[in-house]
Amino acid sequence: MYVEHLRLPVGPGSVHVERVGRGRSVVVLVHGFGTNASLWRPVALRLANAGYLTLAVDLLGHGESDRPVEASYDLASQADALERVLAALRLERASVVGQDVGALVALALAARHPSLVEQLVLVNPPDPSDLPPAPVRLMQRSAARVALSTVGHQLGATALVAALLADATGDPAQLSQRDMARYLAPWVGAGGVEQLLVLARTLEQESVPLASLASIETPTLIVRGTADRSVPPTVAAALAGTLPNARLETIVGAGRLLASDVPDRLSALLREQLEFSTLPTPQP
Repeated sequence: MYVEHLRLPVGPGSVHVERVGRGRSVVVLVHGFGTNASLWRPVALRLANAGYLTLAVDLLGHGESDRPVEASYDLASQADALERVLAALRLERASVVGQDVGALVALALAARHPSLVEQLVLVNPPDPSDLPPAPVRLMQRSAARVALSTVGHQLGATALVAALLADATGDPAQLSQRDMARYLAPWVGAGGVEQLLVLARTLEQESVPLASLASIETPTLIVRGTADRSVPPTVAAALAGTLPNARLETIVGAGRLLASDVPDRLSALLREQLEFSTLPTPQP
């Protein structure tokens, strides 16, 4: 199926969006730290074949999106950029799926623009009150050593991103060399390390108490891979207990990048969630 590549203005710069499908129901797919919109291609294809219009977005400062010096890269600013993407495409409502840090952007969008978000799906979300996530902290500690090495000068941040994603899948063979190359490409060259560190430092300034999320009433599915070693299982359970209309699904043996590990299973869960506009109301 044909993938359209769009560039849409969001204020300070433009973002890159991969559009697949022609359905009337819209699904926005948001990647996490160290990846980009290409993460979602296996899932986007399956959803498009099922009749959905999918929009995989490169967050501002990531992938093929712009990196304006004056831009803010915090969760609220990224959420507002997603709102402008939907406005530019004249879309009034969409379901939003977010991977790790992208899940927190999706939550911020639902909190700031609740009328826009029909459904939420949070894939291996990190603890919103303890940021950056552990893999990002490890990358920060490695950054100085990589930047001073010969490899660091030649390849920018690629060694850092490769290490960040090394244990992101339950089965390392699922993360192909082609996929890894897509994730590494945006960081090659001068400025790659600096941009990664800017994005990581932005997360250091974020802290979202769980209690503050209790007002988000959007129907929500939380999906966790049991082989994700970066976030304790208690985090997903706590989120499911805090969000009023949330349910939790686990996928045994899958890692952090479920879209790479188990695209069929993840797509099936997404379709199951997207087919219902509301979750069943508990009976008194």
